[in-house]
Amino acid sequence: MDEPIIFRATRKYRVQRLVMSILGVALLGFIGLLSLVQEGNRVAHIIVYLVFGVLPIVMGFRSNWKSPKKLNFVLHGDSIGGSTGNQNFQLPFSKILHIENLGHALRIDATDSQYLLEKRHFNLEQIQVELKKRLHPDVFVEGGWVNLPSYQTIQEQIDTMLAEISAKLPLRIKQELPTFFKGIIAIGIILFTAATIFSWQQLGFGSLFFLFLAVACFLLLLHQGILEIDDQQITYETRFKKYKILWDDVVRVEHDDALSLAFHGRNQCLRTSINSDFNWGKKQKDEFFFYLDHIIKRKNIEQRQSQWASLRFNKNTRVPK
Repeated sequence: MDEPIIFRATRKYRVQRLVMSILGVALLGFIGLLSLVQEGNRVAHIIVYLVFGVLPIVMGFRSNWKSPKKLNFVLHGDSIGGSTGNQNFQLPFSKILHIENLGHALRIDATDSQYLLEKRHFNLEQIQVELKKRLHPDVFVEGGWVNLPSYQTIQEQIDTMLAEISAKLPLRIKQELPTFFKGIIAIGIILFTAATIFSWQQLGFGSLFFLFLAVACFLLLLHQGILEIDDQQITYETRFKKYKILWDDVVRVEHDDALSLAFHGRNQCLRTSINSDFNWGKKQKDEFFFYLDHIIKRKNIEQRQSQWASLRFNKNTRVPK
């Protein structure tokens, strides 16, 4: 039996993370030193240090700088496995349907899952070369999965699932901030409010900047939306506004890694909110993306992955509530 081939985080990424760690510690030390030498209320200094020093750096590393120890890709004789930092996986070759190099990542589609190996973490070219030595050529061809034995069973499941979902239309899902970010924002509200109080004597009206941040965090904490789709249209409703676009008008759908969606029409755009997540179970999530993919393919709508998806503006799609 062939020995497993192990791909770990690239040296470039390790160096980048080390440099960012050093800069982060240096920045924390510098801000902490300023807090010590500055005169004034010590509690206010500590709050400023936590808000503008510790919190941004911790959040930055949590979202962008995964530990190299948690990044690995293992190629066995009959399966692949490893960790992307967020999840561990073990996948037999027989379940792989399609592998595509997106430029920024290698996407692996399986019969019941999907994985992304990011270019900044791994040497994708080497991984792809080794995969091509072991997998059927149709795995790397767009649409080639229809020729694979495992797909025939999936096609039967697709037909059954489509019939079940069609009976449930419209699909309605709630969108709101994840619990973790709600907790962070709640802490931010407390810290910014405290900063307003303790800095008033020193900064005067300048301390109202902290109050502005506290109010902004409070409004963000209140945010929620309802996304609803059927075979005719997509609607998105927040506490204050409602938007709608017809499938017949959609020409392109954008999405980013955080599941923000932007539906583009002819001089129209409907997007879901920034920095939000769907409040759903796994079955509901699978059904939603299955039906979304079904409609996109049936109407021959362009799909595009773009980190700009969450920054799009709603345009000509607002309707009365």
